[in-house]
Amino acid sequence: MCPQCQAETRGAPFCATCGHRLALQAHCASCQAVVPDNSTFCPSCGARR
Repeated sequence: MCPQCQAETRGAPFCATCGHRLALQAHCASCQAVVPDNSTFCPSCGARR
């Protein structure tokens, strides 16, 4: 769901209704922590992304 307009997004990277960029959360393969898009290493365990 888009946080800006509450439209259904179904996993898309952008909202089809308002164009808002949706944050896609990547998870670390080692510890399952959320890793920011611009990170090369996991902030929790240091594993390479």
